[in-house]
Amino acid sequence: MDKSTMRQLHEKGQFLARLRGSSAPEKDNFRQYLPVRSKNGQVLQGGNQNWWFSEGGPSSLAERKPKWRYLVCRRNEDYRMAQLGCGVIAMTNLELYLDGRYGRGSAAEEKGRQEGLTREAYKKYAGEKWNSTYRIGKSPVSYAAGLYPWKMERGLSRFLRERGSEWTNVTWAPFAWKAKKERESLTLSAILEMLRNDYPVVFSYHTFEPKKSALILYGDGNGALQGQEAGKDDARVTSHYMTILGVWKSAEGQILLQVESWGRIYYVRYEIYAKKLSYFTNILLISK
Repeated sequence: MDKSTMRQLHEKGQFLARLRGSSAPEKDNFRQYLPVRSKNGQVLQGGNQNWWFSEGGPSSLAERKPKWRYLVCRRNEDYRMAQLGCGVIAMTNLELYLDGRYGRGSAAEEKGRQEGLTREAYKKYAGEKWNSTYRIGKSPVSYAAGLYPWKMERGLSRFLRERGSEWTNVTWAPFAWKAKKERESLTLSAILEMLRNDYPVVFSYHTFEPKKSALILYGDGNGALQGQEAGKDDARVTSHYMTILGVWKSAEGQILLQVESWGRIYYVRYEIYAKKLSYFTNILLISK
């Protein structure tokens, strides 16, 4: 989103909460979340699971039939990461962001975080986490679900304890069994609380009706406000982990989530997302 569009958006409302690291995205866009420099010098806002396609495929066999894609996922770890790694990427982004916040690592590593991690450094860290904490299994269930929520809970809780954080309780889908209105209200309140304390919010979207209920990620906040059909700068997801970086409220009261996926910043209409809240469409809550 360019500066003029951002200014127009701000005139129509305000951010209710966002990460402290994104306090002035108009002035220093590449530091908005987690700067990562791609091979062509482009600065992304986090990692991209598609980087693993170059090592693991896709093969023509895997692309022709779902059964063969499953077999290739079982046999080829890079291809499995490319196909199922959105959860690993979201957790990697979160850990690297928090490490920067806690000031972990050498002065050279901190300088690298500020200027943007290289793609190679990012992939090395992600690979280590993927082969230990956030590993994706090879079973048919894993192929359908990707990273299991309980692996996210255990891995992140341990990560936070090791860094001396007071926020070590990590819970997936904390309000999944509440009544609809209460679930929507509590989830939004939890998102705001985490962001105000500088914790990115890993979240998921899943639908059992992909043709009818794909979630639109708008590349432009104004497009999200207007509820436009997905365009060339937008994306549609049906089963995906992402990260919430901010919550914006229009003058008319409409709520937009500012989210990151594939290293890009998007906007999501909260009312549309909240309609699907369940165990499968939910947030990873971090609390004291």
